[in-house]
Amino acid sequence: MSDTNSLVFGKTLSPTERSAILEQCDRILESSWFRTTPRCSTLLRYIVDGAVHGRTDQLKERMIAVKAFHRNPAYDNNTDPIVRIAAGEVRKRLAQYYSDPKNSGQIHIELPVGSYVPEFRFSQEKEQAPLPFDTELPNNALEDHFGVPEPSAVEKGEPQPDLVFQIRIPNRAKKWIPAVVLLLLVAGVLVWLAVRSIQQASGFAAFWAPILSTQRVTLISIGDVQVTHAEFVPNGQRSPLAIPWSLGDKGYKWNDGRLPSFGNSLAAARVAAILGKNDKPFEVSTQSRTTFDDLSKHPVIQIGSFDNDWTIRDTNSMRFRFEIDLKQEIRLIADREKPSVQYGVLPFATAMLPTFEDYSIVARSVDPTTGQPVLILAGITSLGTIAAANFVADPAYLDDFARKAPKNWASKNVEFLIATSIVDGAVGRSRIVAYSLW
Repeated sequence: MSDTNSLVFGKTLSPTERSAILEQCDRILESSWFRTTPRCSTLLRYIVDGAVHGRTDQLKERMIAVKAFHRNPAYDNNTDPIVRIAAGEVRKRLAQYYSDPKNSGQIHIELPVGSYVPEFRFSQEKEQAPLPFDTELPNNALEDHFGVPEPSAVEKGEPQPDLVFQIRIPNRAKKWIPAVVLLLLVAGVLVWLAVRSIQQASGFAAFWAPILSTQRVTLISIGDVQVTHAEFVPNGQRSPLAIPWSLGDKGYKWNDGRLPSFGNSLAAARVAAILGKNDKPFEVSTQSRTTFDDLSKHPVIQIGSFDNDWTIRDTNSMRFRFEIDLKQEIRLIADREKPSVQYGVLPFATAMLPTFEDYSIVARSVDPTTGQPVLILAGITSLGTIAAANFVADPAYLDDFARKAPKNWASKNVEFLIATSIVDGAVGRSRIVAYSLW
């Protein structure tokens, strides 16, 4: 495609304009907002160069991933959203760059939401000076703008208001218009911030209120798994740490035989930090050591899915629940309202792919058999469980939900189904797939 097809808001770019835009791109990339982030710099340079040289047909998510980030053409952009993540960062950093007053007069490079084709905005030329007051205008113009009566009415001798007074009032008012508009804008922003602050406080605080407001000690019940042996022979000698272990055929065998997974332990640490920050006392136990009597005496945070019997018990009566198909050797989350839909189908007898999408259940309810508040954080895998803990620990998720949810949601039981991209063992941002209130 020819360079002459490059556009700026529908206008063909001249060679001078293209050169100026590329220079502006270099200036932005050298700023503190971009020089420390190679991924954002790569994306910005690629899309700007493609746009100014008329290669907008190459500014698609998959093409950018292949050309700019060297992804395989067969890659799955749903499980590897590198372009979308980088685009969001670029938009944020461009906004920060132009918020600096010294950069406001420069060529604006913008990346519209939902597109990878940048737009360029040059500084506007100075507005033409207003016409002098005594400029001759048609009678109908005077009538429309200043309320001057028709000549016929004057000729009839009807009493007329003071023409000079009518004209001067609007001109004086014009001087105050910018100040009034600015005051209204500031007032609107302050009101918006106040409302947003209230809404944000209500989301996170309302979700955690049943757990944090009770006077009883909260019990964190962590899912655990059967462990038969562990290789633990440091320096070929028995360590003091190995006292609970006894020698077996393949190593040291733990007497109890059950241990929580790393993912469950990390999730427990996240929620424990929230409880500690709010001066809420808590105890930690594994699900195999948690009794029904414990559940009857404490608010409970249940962590883990297939390795936590209490989670399976409680979610079995909810809309979203965990299921295992032993014949197909898969695990998944089922939807009681949509029996034909299966979420996050993953094998349990083979190794996981390095990149996949995990699904999790986050549920906050009152157990009808114990009367105690229960919070469930459970993913199909332990990485999904970490994502569930991140979801309830990051106020942004719950605050955003509160702004869109029914007004009475906080007084009801709530169950979320969330999806999270897992890339090379790293847990990404989550999104709410569906939720249920009762």
